Amino acid sequence: MFMREQSKQNIEVVVDAKEAQHILEGLERFHDSLDETGQELERQLKAAGVAPPAKPDHIRYEYAPPLD
Repeated sequence: MFMREQSKQNIEVVVDAKEAQHILEGLERFHDSLDETGQELERQLKAAGVAPPAKPDHIRYEYAPPLD
C-alpha cells in the first residue's frame, strides 16, 4: 500500500487486489459502525469490482503435536 497523490481534499492510495479484498471484508464486518468515509470506501471498492476473499470450504481444527 502506498499513497500516489495527495491534496487538501483527496488522497489516492494504491493497494493490490488481495489487500483490497481484506479491507472490504473488514469494512463489511463493521458496516453498522462506519462513518460516511468508511461507507464511501466500501461502496467504491464494490464499484471497482472488489469482492471479499472467498471462505475456505473446510477449515481443519485438528491439533498436531510436535514430532519430537
